[in-house]
Amino acid sequence: MPEDDAATVRPLRADQLEPALRVIEAAQHLAATGGDLNDTLAGLARQLTEFIDASACLISRIDLERGTVNDCAGYDMSRTTRPL
Repeated sequence: MPEDDAATVRPLRADQLEPALRVIEAAQHLAATGGDLNDTLAGLARQLTEFIDASACLISRIDLERGTVNDCAGYDMSRTTRPL
């Protein structure tokens, strides 16, 4: 597989460890809380966007049986975090 292949899984660099930990903690918080799911997903979208240095992130639920996709939360680099 070519080294620049986007699908290649690589070990984290030292500067990526703290952001990765924040994403893991956000996912754990999501699983442990009974709070507002969409607000928690919006925070997770923000952390994922920052971790992978993306311009935006959209979290959706996919229902394979019904063939539907429902957007739950999103974040874009204009610093807008919102449940959908």
